[in-house]
Amino acid sequence: MDTVAIRYFLDLGSCLNFSQAAEKNAISQSSFSKTIRRLEMELNVQLVDRSSHPVHLTEAGTYFYNRMRQLEPEFGETMRQLVEMGRQKVLRLLLSPGSFRFKMALDEYMQQNPEMRILTESVSDLSRVMEIMREGSFDCAITYQPLGGCQDFLDETLYADKLYLICSRANPLARKDAVSLKELHGASFLETGHSGALVREICARYGLLADVTLMSTGQLKREEAMQRIAMNRGMGIYHGRDLMPYRGFGLHCASIAELPSMPVVFLRRENGRNSETVMALGKWLRENLARYAQEEMRPETFNRDG
Repeated sequence: MDTVAIRYFLDLGSCLNFSQAAEKNAISQSSFSKTIRRLEMELNVQLVDRSSHPVHLTEAGTYFYNRMRQLEPEFGETMRQLVEMGRQKVLRLLLSPGSFRFKMALDEYMQQNPEMRILTESVSDLSRVMEIMREGSFDCAITYQPLGGCQDFLDETLYADKLYLICSRANPLARKDAVSLKELHGASFLETGHSGALVREICARYGLLADVTLMSTGQLKREEAMQRIAMNRGMGIYHGRDLMPYRGFGLHCASIAELPSMPVVFLRRENGRNSETVMALGKWLRENLARYAQEEMRPETFNRDG
């Protein structure tokens, strides 16, 4: 529907005079009248009775005028928002994993930069991040640094997330504060979502032979996995941030000698589209994202609890 024609009609309904309404909108009376005619044709109803002087609104015209006046404030705000959205710079950002911490940081960035709009999508499978980025739908990504490297992309480290082996306190490895991947050959792992994809990538990258059982994603499934690990039915490899809720489960955590942490990185294309906007976001994330990291897990405290 022609929004300009609706505005013209509301002005005409206020004064019931084509000449005055046309003058208010700084156009000729002929052009104004033609616009009102087009509106009537679009609605397939006569809005203005032109047979008398001054003109008056028909029953349909009066109804349309009153309803549009009621809707005018909301309509005006809607149009203002649409204009604002048209001015915004839009980035598409891939998150892996889709941590709420990342989303909170992005919300703060958009509050500080109202001209920016960041559209996010999440993927839990680390092995798919590079494939998805190469498809070209995303301008940039926040993810753990792929173990196979970031060919074709620039990666900027935002912070390091510590990585731990989790096992039962009845497991012989519970006597150690650090383990090597060689000691994990033949082990059985219970993983959920992102951690399952991570362990499979570690196995492929480091030639680790292990049995990986991937449980359904979700907090309850992760809790079940932790309970099974505490009963010595398997082990797990998790980021420290994921383990904080499971203190007191009777678990032991140990660092992994070859892989004590994984960098969280900002991936972008060199000289890609929106390059200046992407670089500005990357700079802000380097300076601020670490603030959103959860309380750092202390293994000595974790191993003591419960």
